[in-house]
Amino acid sequence: VRVGVVLERSVEVVVVMVAVWKAGGVVVPVDPAHPVERVGLVLREAAPVVLVTSSVVRDRLAGSAGSAGLFDGFAGSVVLVDEPDSWDAAVPGGSAAAGSVSAGPVGLDAAAYVVFTSGSTGRPKGVVVSHRSLANLAVAHRVAVVEPAVARAGGRRLRVLNVLSFAFDGSVDPLVWMLAGHTMHVLPGGLMGDSAGIVEVVRRERIDVVDVPPSLLELLVADGLLTGEWVPSVVATGAEAVGSTLWEALGSAPGVTGLNFYGPTECTVDVSWTPINSGVAPHIGRPVAGLSVYILDGFLRPVPVG
Repeated sequence: VRVGVVLERSVEVVVVMVAVWKAGGVVVPVDPAHPVERVGLVLREAAPVVLVTSSVVRDRLAGSAGSAGLFDGFAGSVVLVDEPDSWDAAVPGGSAAAGSVSAGPVGLDAAAYVVFTSGSTGRPKGVVVSHRSLANLAVAHRVAVVEPAVARAGGRRLRVLNVLSFAFDGSVDPLVWMLAGHTMHVLPGGLMGDSAGIVEVVRRERIDVVDVPPSLLELLVADGLLTGEWVPSVVATGAEAVGSTLWEALGSAPGVTGLNFYGPTECTVDVSWTPINSGVAPHIGRPVAGLSVYILDGFLRPVPVG
């Protein structure tokens, strides 16, 4: 059962995602800050049975130009996080039936979430990701990235900052840290893309882990992310190619472990990863545990070694 999560950035988004998974459903994250045309496209394509939103988001989208009918005629249930009276709507028969509803065990190949691509080369496409893939990512990162970072920090709980839209699959990486027992801070919506504001949050909240695309990371570094009274111990990047200047800055920053991740939405966020070391040309590293990477030529044939 696909569940559309149409909420502004908040703790509620995380609560709803975990609740949907525990109930055996499929999360369809939708960013209400996106153009209303995209929101409508995602909802039509994914066809969720349940929508979890808020009265503020519902009213704003319903009143937006070109959004007539966005929620009108929706045949499923609409749950408003700020109106408890609507919470029983997702359970057939209301609260009286809640005790009799049980989600059986979710198979490894059952869908965990549907996330839509950027659409930069055409119409956005919904990519279905299984629990098997999500679990592999979580375990692989816990062993290769999270546990070594915890060991370097003396075993304490770390703080990771989520600065990406929940409708972008890159936001799953900070969630992996939370699933490993660490604290995920959700950047307020008003600071999205505000490099100086993000650096201030990192310093004020003493954030240990920052994971952002190179284009934003370059701005953060320019605004002092790697200098000052508090510097994150892990700075990860991905989704775009890392330039040599940024690579060198991360590789030479004292006390900072730089990481480069690479992968398409269709293969669960990250396919390969590597530590960023000074004096080495930018590269995408080796496969994430549990995955294999093949290098092909223009005719999709494996190329020789080297």
